[in-house]
Amino acid sequence: MDRVPKFRRFARNRDGSATIEFVIWFPVFISIFLVAFDLSLTFYSMGRMWDAARYTARSLSTGQIEASEARSYAEAMLPGHATYVVAVDETEPLDVTVSITSEDISPSAGFIVDFAPGALTASFVMRRELF
Repeated sequence: MDRVPKFRRFARNRDGSATIEFVIWFPVFISIFLVAFDLSLTFYSMGRMWDAARYTARSLSTGQIEASEARSYAEAMLPGHATYVVAVDETEPLDVTVSITSEDISPSAGFIVDFAPGALTASFVMRRELF
């Protein structure tokens, strides 16, 4: 019988209830933040890859750069946090492809590798302009 009043007193006590809620919700908010960070880094990398492929193909097609310079030209436009693979096909039509593996995109790479294994690729094809 002595245990019932102690349990009722314990059940009515609200000390530490905010700590318990914090411990329950904190991992959820951290997970949401990390997923948002991974996705934003992926979208940023993908946008820069498209820009590099497009500007390189455009510069090649207008004769502003030579085919030997195209790879370094594209690599100069890409962010330095990862290793990108740049391929340039000089035959008509010009094809510039920039790719990166999922593991190289993000420092944590957890979310991206689980849901998008493989590589992200941006390819841009353009005809050579005649003057």
